[in-house]
Amino acid sequence: MGLEALVMAGGRGSRLDPLTAFLPKPLVPVADRPVLEHAIRMMAGHGVRQVAVSLGYLAPLVQAYFGDGERLGVRIRYLVEHRPLGTAGAIGLFGDWRGALFVMNADILCDLDVRAMLARHRDRGAAATVATVEQVSRLPTAALETDAEGRVVRYREKPEIRHQVAMGCYMLAPAVRDHLRAEEAVDMPELLQRLLDAGAPVAAYAHGGRWIDVGRPDDLLRAQSLLSSGDAGR
Repeated sequence: MGLEALVMAGGRGSRLDPLTAFLPKPLVPVADRPVLEHAIRMMAGHGVRQVAVSLGYLAPLVQAYFGDGERLGVRIRYLVEHRPLGTAGAIGLFGDWRGALFVMNADILCDLDVRAMLARHRDRGAAATVATVEQVSRLPTAALETDAEGRVVRYREKPEIRHQVAMGCYMLAPAVRDHLRAEEAVDMPELLQRLLDAGAPVAAYAHGGRWIDVGRPDDLLRAQSLLSSGDAGR
């Protein structure tokens, strides 16, 4: 496949304090493995062999643990952010790439089919493809819909609202680099909006499998429980 990957692992992880006071978020353990190791193993299982990892906070600890990546079946290189560059700025440190670049946040656990996402990205000729998952929220009260005269036209008791939300995985074409400046701090939503404003095609890839964000204490505990029971469910 020849797909290269970039894992965004430079964040401070302040939502996980005090756990991350002395431990970088990529090394936070989930079921006896650092969360970043879960991500790398998932990508390696889909044929990714070249992985760049962006680091900032306590970077030497992450480098010491993972080394060159050989034991995980990949080659790892490190991109050190000397100041925080947001959730997309490290892409500007990656250098040039051909074909597509798979970008993943380090604090998620999932069973994303990277090969299928790449195929969809290519089929659509997209500049960027965003992996999404469906989340359902329920309003705590009834919801009314009214017309212009204030007449109730629909009444729903505690309705469910379904959203497709970004899960922290992206496929990017080389042209995306044209929308980044060197050493620029930028978050992924802003970068994607730049592409949309420029008329570049941005696609969605619906992931129907497992996904969990471990960036908050409650979610980390949930992930520990799920993986310990042999499941990494949503």
